[in-house]
Amino acid sequence: MLLCILHVYYRTPCKGFIEDIPSKPQISNPTYYKPQQALIKSTSATTKTRIVLDASSKIKDVNIPPTPINIRMLHLCRLPFGINASSLLLGISIQYGLEQQKQGDKFTIKQLIENLYVGNLLMLNSTAQPLLNTYHICKRISANMSMNLRQFITNDDNCNSHITDEDKITISSVKILGIP
Repeated sequence: MLLCILHVYYRTPCKGFIEDIPSKPQISNPTYYKPQQALIKSTSATTKTRIVLDASSKIKDVNIPPTPINIRMLHLCRLPFGINASSLLLGISIQYGLEQQKQGDKFTIKQLIENLYVGNLLMLNSTAQPLLNTYHICKRISANMSMNLRQFITNDDNCNSHITDEDKITISSVKILGIP
């Protein structure tokens, strides 16, 4: 388990999600280190191993410092996911990012906001061409927010053939709100 956590931490700084704190930070306030563990999900299409923080934990004794040689101090550069408020934080972050879009198709942005449920999106259209246009607009909008909207699927084979392989969902049965 520790090797999985180390692997995630050593490959993540280059992505800009976390950064090392200088070895002698100027901290005058008490410091607390959240316990963490690796969550391994081999069936995941994108992130097989992710770090989950135990945000409900509490410090037992502020007078006993951690050992400096066994701690690597990192600073999160983005919202911490893996806590019980993650769904709310993700939904609010996406909605805020959409509302900040100065350019782009205002109708599609409105549809995205109205049809967003946590990190999932359900959009409807009666023909393939508007769906493909919406797909490209949504990809552009999410890229503007430094996010990658993916796992697209439609009930139209022709439309699905125009979606890039990286963006297609890899499973044949899709659940919406947990319902197949």
